[in-house]
Amino acid sequence: MRHEDPLYTITIECPICREENNFDAIRVGAFVEESRDTDFCPTKRKWYHPEYQAINPLVYSMATCTTCHYTRELDGTYKNWQRDTTFKTYRQKQLREQHLEALSAPDAVLKQLGTHLSVRRFPHETAINKLLLGIIDEQVMPQKGSLNVARYYLRIAWLFRGMGQISDKNSAEQVWRKGLRDRIGVQLERWAEWNEESESLGHSIAKFTETEISTKKLNEAGSNIEDLLADWQRSASGLEHSESNSEGDHTYFQFNNHTTFLMSLRNTWNEVPLSEQEALGTALHYYIEFFEHSRSFGSPEQEVQTTYLIGELARRTGQTELSSKYFNHAIRKGHELLNQFRHDYNRVSYIQSLVDMAIEQGRTNRDEPVAAA
Repeated sequence: MRHEDPLYTITIECPICREENNFDAIRVGAFVEESRDTDFCPTKRKWYHPEYQAINPLVYSMATCTTCHYTRELDGTYKNWQRDTTFKTYRQKQLREQHLEALSAPDAVLKQLGTHLSVRRFPHETAINKLLLGIIDEQVMPQKGSLNVARYYLRIAWLFRGMGQISDKNSAEQVWRKGLRDRIGVQLERWAEWNEESESLGHSIAKFTETEISTKKLNEAGSNIEDLLADWQRSASGLEHSESNSEGDHTYFQFNNHTTFLMSLRNTWNEVPLSEQEALGTALHYYIEFFEHSRSFGSPEQEVQTTYLIGELARRTGQTELSSKYFNHAIRKGHELLNQFRHDYNRVSYIQSLVDMAIEQGRTNRDEPVAAA
């Protein structure tokens, strides 16, 4: 794994507009997390490729369609959505209608977020925008997912927390340029394969008619290569200028900074967070909503984890009594499960770690309460 590129390209057809998008995805084992904060935020990680060290993996966690801005977590479920008959039968049509309606609204937040993305120039700001896009699409789903909304807001809080700790601002540029080279390589390989296919049929490219599938494939591949090469040339010619332009280092598209951009969205959507504390508070709201309305949990451990996390987010946002209530629930439920699964070492180990954290953070909550922001 140490010699393998941490990123690979995956093509996914958008379930909303049918556009095919190429996304950068992270290979399993590309990095290891060496420590986490008490709200599970990774505090130390090691990429096996040092040039990626300044990159937060959350930059690649969400997939946004370049045409309609539909955004979804880039996980195995989304990679294989076309095999999900339940989604295609019962949810896709309504999701498409709701998403397109949100996209067409005057001053649509969805459109504003979707047109202010640049992994190359603003990787962590773009990660925040994509998580906000993912939240919008979760909220228009036929069955709203409070848990995912809560998870995305918590990740936004982590990104706010980490943005001030980035020391190598050129790493994102280097990673983006390498990814672009790789995508050009993929298109060149496809071109070669389709050209070989045409020759095996006894044709030349010039003899293909517009109705032949190979013609369409070749034209698409050629167009993609031309677009990617043009993008490469623009980035190469503009890199020195962008690095020497001190004003450009502090602006975000046409806005003074990313916070100013987010503030412009608040008039339409009041749940756009401007800081770590605001994101933590909104995450807390949706975790409580998920906990209170869930008829069941994915596993018994999930109840302990959720109530612990609610307690910790409440502690971090200065809600001492609420924090104590949920820490106590996590401890009580955890002890029940420790007895129930006492012969299952792995489960006991994980549950015990949650109970220990709930006890420790509960003590901190009582001794050193955080002032409400």
